[in-house]
Amino acid sequence: MDTTDVPASVHPSNYTYIKRIIIKGFKSYKDQSEFEPFSPHANVIVGRNGTGKSNFFFAIRFVLSDMYGSMRLEERQALLHESVGETVMSASVEIHFDNRDNRFPVDKEEVIIRRVIGVKKDEYYLDGKHATKADIVNLLESAGFSKANPYYIVQQGKINSLAVMKDSERLELLKEVAGTRVYDERKEESMKIMRESEAKVDKIDEVLRYIDERLAELEAEKEELKQYQQLDRDKRGIEYSLYTQEYDKVVDQLEKLEADRQKETVGASKIHQNVMESHDRLKSMEKDLRTSAAELTRTTASKNQTDEERQDLIRARAKLVLDVQDASDKAARDEERYKNLQKELKAVEQELKKAETTLESVRSQYQVDAAAEARLKERISTADRRLTELYSKQGRAGQFTTRQDRDAHIMKEIKDLDANIKQQDTQLRQVQTDVKKLQSDITKVETDVEQKSQGLQTRQVVIEKALVAYNEAKARRDSASNTRKEQWKHDNDLDMQAQSLRSELLKAESTLHGTIPKSISTGLVAVNRIRTDVRGHVYGQHDNDLDMQAQSLRSELLKAESTLHGTIPKSISTGLVAVNRIRTDVRGHVYG
Repeated sequence: MDTTDVPASVHPSNYTYIKRIIIKGFKSYKDQSEFEPFSPHANVIVGRNGTGKSNFFFAIRFVLSDMYGSMRLEERQALLHESVGETVMSASVEIHFDNRDNRFPVDKEEVIIRRVIGVKKDEYYLDGKHATKADIVNLLESAGFSKANPYYIVQQGKINSLAVMKDSERLELLKEVAGTRVYDERKEESMKIMRESEAKVDKIDEVLRYIDERLAELEAEKEELKQYQQLDRDKRGIEYSLYTQEYDKVVDQLEKLEADRQKETVGASKIHQNVMESHDRLKSMEKDLRTSAAELTRTTASKNQTDEERQDLIRARAKLVLDVQDASDKAARDEERYKNLQKELKAVEQELKKAETTLESVRSQYQVDAAAEARLKERISTADRRLTELYSKQGRAGQFTTRQDRDAHIMKEIKDLDANIKQQDTQLRQVQTDVKKLQSDITKVETDVEQKSQGLQTRQVVIEKALVAYNEAKARRDSASNTRKEQWKHDNDLDMQAQSLRSELLKAESTLHGTIPKSISTGLVAVNRIRTDVRGHVYGQHDNDLDMQAQSLRSELLKAESTLHGTIPKSISTGLVAVNRIRTDVRGHVYG
């Protein structure tokens, strides 16, 4: 088609179109592949099967459409190039748009959109700069690539299906192409929001009804509270009147009791004076009695201690006699053993002397035999020399009449010499055997003597150690016996002091019971009985608390005794309050 007469405003080159595509690592495109230039008119891609035509179309949809929006790990892996050799870790598709008509709202004549995907990443780039997916989607929608109109990319078979589809389906398709579906979706969203708002309004109305009901209940409770407060004020007024009447009665009774106390005070002072005089005399007598009792106790304890010491001495003497007898018997046995060892030592020494004498005789015999052997060797050497001379004189025919005589004489001398040599060798071997046997006997005797000497020394060391251990044990026994006697004496003194203190305590309590009123005495006895009964059932901190309370009660009772003249009723009240307090506390801690 000739485009020379087409106006510039409608010339195809003035519309936005794809100028260049770069694919790397995407599906069948392992290495970087660049496709350019593209015509602003129609472009056709042809090729044999398996050359990547469909993957080229998928690469364009990969960047521009929402088909590959959210993918799982397996889907991402499927988009990466798979081949033998080096593994491809990421894939990228880059599309260059001619933007001279400013369809993209960017002040540039060329817009570059690039998408990079990996196993764990999915990134977008705009003109070489990193961008978010939302930015790219907004940019494409502004250029007409809207998700509401997915037919800006016509897939294979869509035209054929459009031609054969029904009128109603074609109408829906036209609405979808026109973009009216967006408004239907927004209408559905608005209706959903309205339904949710109506549900919230119903819920708010229900809450308001509950609040109104609760306010009514609170108003009723408010009226009941006012009635209760009025009745409570009336009750307290009546109680105050009753308490006032009872208080007046108690005051009258206290005045009567105070008058009676004044009368009793005079008589009590005289009785107290008589009791104090009797108490002084009783203290003096008790002091003398305690002194006598202490002296008697000390004398008895001293007598008992003396008897025990005498028994200990008798036992110690008998034990010492037995120890001395055992030691004497042991010393006698050791002495006898020592004498036996001395006899054995002497016998060994005699045997040693005999062995040495035998050794000397053997040595002398050995020397004699050695000298004889030397002489024999000398004679043999002489005979050899003589034989040599005889051989040298074989030519001397004048010595013997005949040759037979000469040979017979020579053979006779040779035989004599051989017999003498054999005899000397036999004697030498016998002497050497005797010497070795004597040396072995001497070695055995020396070994026996050394072993017996060592055994004797070991026995002497053991005897000395036993004597030292016996003396140390005896010293420790004497020290322990003295320490035990001192402890016995100290224990007796402590027992006497404890008995004296117990007797003083009993007498003091007896005196206290006789000098205080009967009611106080009864309260003190009750406190002691409670403390004694509870002692076997209360442990730890409760037992300590009980002791402290009992001591507090005793101090209060003693104070009551000292102020008996003017405070008898008050002391009685204090004692009873203390008893009640102890009973109340004990009931909270004692069971059974």
